[in-house]
Amino acid sequence: MARFDSYRNLLKNFKKEIEGVYSKQSDEIEYVNKNYKPEAVGNAVKNVKAEYAPSFLAIRKNYLNKLNDVTEALKTLLETQIEDMGIGELLGLGLETMLVSLCLKIISVLITVILYGRMIEIYLYVSVAPIPFSTFTNREWGSIGNNYVKALLALGFQGFFMMVCVAIYAVLVNAITVADNLHTAIWSVAAYTVILCFSLFKTSSLAKSIFNAH
Repeated sequence: MARFDSYRNLLKNFKKEIEGVYSKQSDEIEYVNKNYKPEAVGNAVKNVKAEYAPSFLAIRKNYLNKLNDVTEALKTLLETQIEDMGIGELLGLGLETMLVSLCLKIISVLITVILYGRMIEIYLYVSVAPIPFSTFTNREWGSIGNNYVKALLALGFQGFFMMVCVAIYAVLVNAITVADNLHTAIWSVAAYTVILCFSLFKTSSLAKSIFNAH
């Protein structure tokens, strides 16, 4: 329970059970639609849904209880670890938290600037599209249009690289063990966020190098 894997496993099992019950309900509704008379289909479908409604509620209640148990266990584990710390260690933890929190806020601003800057860059590229496209028919100026298309493709591919970076960041953060060592967990999140920021900065040059855009 020291890991957030407990939450993910609960959600996966919850989804699996809900989908199983929903699949059975859908099969019965499909059978009703195929074999019942049109005037009787409406009431039959309502009866099928009413029959499966308690199952959905029972699954929901069961997993809410399990989720509360996992949350309480993790909360107790963290509280126990904090209570075992001395005053000096608690002060150090507080300073670490404040410093990392400040850094994360700055990095979040930088990431926002990167994302909005890319949006503005897309608008600028699209707004001048007629000019480079008009050069395709000219042998001397045709390279302008070719380079514009390459740059536009690179700009689009940059979005894909950004999604890959965010996906890798999510995997790394989810793999952090929170309850084992709070100091390591705090600095690991900070380090991964810094890596994400620099990776997002590099996506533009990487995409342009692939398409040989200037």
